[in-house]
Amino acid sequence: MLREMRWVDVSQVIDIHESSWSEDEISVKLGQDYLKLFYQNVVQLRYSFGYVYVKSGRVIGYATGFYDYHNFNRSFRRNILSRLLLIVIRRLLTRKIELTDLINLLKDEKKLRNAKYPKHHLGALALANEHKKTDTGKTAITETMVAVLNELKSKGYPGCWGLCDARNMPMRKYLLGLGFEETDEIEFIERSVVLYEKTF
Repeated sequence: MLREMRWVDVSQVIDIHESSWSEDEISVKLGQDYLKLFYQNVVQLRYSFGYVYVKSGRVIGYATGFYDYHNFNRSFRRNILSRLLLIVIRRLLTRKIELTDLINLLKDEKKLRNAKYPKHHLGALALANEHKKTDTGKTAITETMVAVLNELKSKGYPGCWGLCDARNMPMRKYLLGLGFEETDEIEFIERSVVLYEKTF
C-alpha cells in the first residue's frame, strides 16, 4: 500500500537507508543520529515530502521529494547545526568519517552546476534488501518514485533532478526507464555522481 511518509515511519525508513545504501555514502557514515534528523525534517518542513510503500504493516520502500531543495537545506542546517557539529566531531574521532568526506560534503553544491531544475528534486529513496529483485519490491520502488514525480508535476513545476552514484548501474538504468536523462557527471574525491533530469 502506498501512502505519504509520516513521522511514525522515520525509524523504519532509517533502517532501510542504513542497510541498503552503500557504506561509502556520507549519510550512512554519519550514522543513525544524522539520518533521524534528516528524515524528521523531510516529514516536517514545507519544502519536502515523501511516500512509503507498506506491506504487512512494515515500510519496505520509500522515496522523498523536494519542492525547493535550496530552502530545505537552508532550514535543515539551521534546525540541526549544533547537533550536526557534534555528530561530525564524534564520527571523526571514531574514524567513521574522514577528511575527504568532509571536503566532499562542503563541495556538495557543485552537483547542481548544470541543473535546469535545481529546486525540484527526486531525493533519497531505497528498497528493503529482502524485497530487491522481487515483484513486490519493484512495485514498491516504482510506486513511491512515481508518486514523488506526480506530486512535483501536480504543483506545476517544469521538471526535476535526481542523482545516482556512477557505479550504481541498475539504478541508472531504472532512472532512464522513468524518463530521466543523464545531463552531467560530477567528480568528487574518490567518487563521482551522475545528474539526471526529467522534464514534465
